[in-house]
Amino acid sequence: MKLLETLVLSQKPNYFQELFFPLPLETENVMGLEVHRLEIAEDLAVMLYEVSMEEAVSPEILGHLTPHLSALLLLSDGNFERMDAENQELVDSLVRRMDKIPLVVGVRCKDNNLPRVREDIFRRGMYLSEKGRLFFWNPEVRKSQTHLLTHLWSILQHSTILPSEMEEA
Repeated sequence: MKLLETLVLSQKPNYFQELFFPLPLETENVMGLEVHRLEIAEDLAVMLYEVSMEEAVSPEILGHLTPHLSALLLLSDGNFERMDAENQELVDSLVRRMDKIPLVVGVRCKDNNLPRVREDIFRRGMYLSEKGRLFFWNPEVRKSQTHLLTHLWSILQHSTILPSEMEEA
């Protein structure tokens, strides 16, 4: 079975649930970390490792996960200055260590701020780097979640050959 693994680092614990709420995820706790699994096909699953910046995460767990990751998803409200120094260092070190894998940043904003974002940026996000993209989203605006999750799925699809593509080859 092929596993597509993503580390989801949330500035607040509820951001993960707000973004992934409608998906049928199987959840278990592994070494103190919430691990969510979404079965895509008989031989393909997406693993989402949920890490809240409000909780301590051991560097050993992160070190173990890093080589297996296909993507890093950072969910924030954009108020990085309110993060304590330890969490700022955690984010910085993760991004530096994982500079070879795609990074998606989801900035959670209030519903009334979403209309101020240009339509093309709302739909496709803003490029942060060759492998980095920023999206604005709000849990009450389903379309904003869809754009972010669609981009994440696109990244994961391109990180491996999918089973359906193997049959065609």
